[in-house]
Amino acid sequence: MKSHRILIASIILPIIGMIGLFIFFSPYTDHLMNINGSLTFIQVRKDAPGWAKGLSGRKEICNQCGMLFLFPEEEEQIFWMKDMQFDIDIIWVRKGKIVQINHHVSHKTPLKKIKSMQPVDRVLELPAGRAHFLGLRSGDELF
Repeated sequence: MKSHRILIASIILPIIGMIGLFIFFSPYTDHLMNINGSLTFIQVRKDAPGWAKGLSGRKEICNQCGMLFLFPEEEEQIFWMKDMQFDIDIIWVRKGKIVQINHHVSHKTPLKKIKSMQPVDRVLELPAGRAHFLGLRSGDELF
């Protein structure tokens, strides 16, 4: 019994330590979020300069990473892929529920506008295909 505890601790503690180091040393992580049982490293944007910059200028985003845009009021939002170098999924959220998902938004159309179909107060960007992998659907609770 004691050897099982030691074995479990020897597996779990290094994983927790690696996650802690990733968060401490990563400039791209503000929060950890559990999305359908998958740990996701989230960078948060709460103001106009952060909303404008978003994920632009980066060469990639890790598969377990995302960016969360928080808006002070529910409004229709418009995003674009200016200076993006990879495709993403855009998850539109209102009052904690997913109201729309745009899958595999191409970075090859940088000036195309991607618009929410209704007012939202949050938008989550994930690597392309991640929303499908996580099983996210309209109507799911996310926050």
